[in-house]
Amino acid sequence: MSETGHDTHHLPGPSLWPIGFAIGVACLLLGLVLSWIVAAIGAVLAVGFGLLWARDVTRDVRGEVPEIEPETRAVADEAATAAAPAAPAPLATYSRSRFLEATTLGLGAAIGGVLTLPVLGFMVLPSFTDVEEDARPWPEEIVMSDEIRELVSRRWDEYGIGGQTRQV
Repeated sequence: MSETGHDTHHLPGPSLWPIGFAIGVACLLLGLVLSWIVAAIGAVLAVGFGLLWARDVTRDVRGEVPEIEPETRAVADEAATAAAPAAPAPLATYSRSRFLEATTLGLGAAIGGVLTLPVLGFMVLPSFTDVEEDARPWPEEIVMSDEIRELVSRRWDEYGIGGQTRQV
């Protein structure tokens, strides 16, 4: 448990970055089917908005970088005075709920990627293979011979349809 006692959930504020990320992913997936240019634009949008979204979400967690004083050394003629060691600054601590939240999101993303990428590959890959060379030609239209047509016409009454004939 955290020593600071801050066991609150981290809820980021409202943002438009997820919408831009979703548009980028949709453009990327659409571009995989339509053209590489659209896919590249979608990838740039998705990565850019994804980074901006991640930066926005982690704003409260990230701290300011402390300034570090340069190292100084005593001159050989002067007696080096031993300064009292300063107490180390406490490390940033995270609550159990925040750790579990991040772990759940990370594992969910990993599982989603493992399950989605192969399916997406099998779905998109056929559109990039040359299917036209392997395609069979359309079969010729089948026409019933006069002998079979006459045989069927004689049996209309037997089938209970009546003497209706149909010419094709």
